[in-house]
Amino acid sequence: MQHEVAVAGGQGSKPGSRRPGGRTARTRAAVLDAALEELSSRGYDQASVETIAHRAGVHKTTLYRRWGGKDQLIADAIEAAAASRIEVPDSGAVDQDLRVLARAVQAALSSREGAATVRALVSGAQTAPEVQKIIRRFWQTRLTQVGPIIERAVGRGQLPPEQTRPSSSGTWPRRSTTGCSSPPNH
Repeated sequence: MQHEVAVAGGQGSKPGSRRPGGRTARTRAAVLDAALEELSSRGYDQASVETIAHRAGVHKTTLYRRWGGKDQLIADAIEAAAASRIEVPDSGAVDQDLRVLARAVQAALSSREGAATVRALVSGAQTAPEVQKIIRRFWQTRLTQVGPIIERAVGRGQLPPEQTRPSSSGTWPRRSTTGCSSPPNH
C-alpha cells in the first residue's frame, strides 16, 4: 500500500523521496558543514559520526543511513566543498585556464578551513588507510577538472593531440599541463 504525504500546493510525494530544496538539502548542507568544522577543529582521528551529528543538530542515525560511516561522510564533505569553491574556467586560452584553476585550488587549500582540513587529513593519513583513500579521491577529482581544459585546448589547436591524455594512473603528462617536456632546473 502506498501512502501519500500532503505537501504545500496540495501535491503529494512518496515517503522518503528527496526534496532537493527542502529539509533533505538543508540537513545535508548542515551535516557537510559540520563535518568540515569537526575535521578542521578536532582532526580526522577525533572527529566522529556522533560529534558531527551533534554539531549539525541531527541524530547520528541520519548520518549512518545516508553515508554509512565517517569515511564516506568526510569524503563527501571535502568533495562538496571543493566543487562549490572551484570552477573549471574556460577563457579560451589553455595557459590562462590552468593558472586560474591552480589559483582556485591554492586559494581553497590555503583558506583557514582548507588549511585546517589539509592538516587534519595529512596527520590522519599517517595512521588511517581510509584517509589515504580520501586524499587520493580528492586529488583525482582535481585532476579530472584538468581534462576539459586540455581537451578544449586540443580542439582549439593550442596543444597537440599526442601526449595530452591522462595516464592509466590518472595523471596528465607534464607537457600537457606546463608546455614543458622536461622538469624545470631548481
